[in-house]
Amino acid sequence: MSFTPPKTKAEASQLIAQLKARTPDSRSDRTREIRNVQRDMQTRGDAARVRDHELEGHGSTAAWKERNA
Repeated sequence: MSFTPPKTKAEASQLIAQLKARTPDSRSDRTREIRNVQRDMQTRGDAARVRDHELEGHGSTAAWKERNA
């Protein structure tokens, strides 16, 4: 289910009523969804991640090996 934030109080009330009326997902569906999200988060790459070859030193003395001007 996707969600678009409501623009008015009336829209918010309508969305809340729709959510309350939904049949809850089964426990197995929730578990499966959580596992899928966890797996995806563990396996996806992160371009912002700091890589070992970019640093020198350890702990509080760690510094960037190269700085882009």
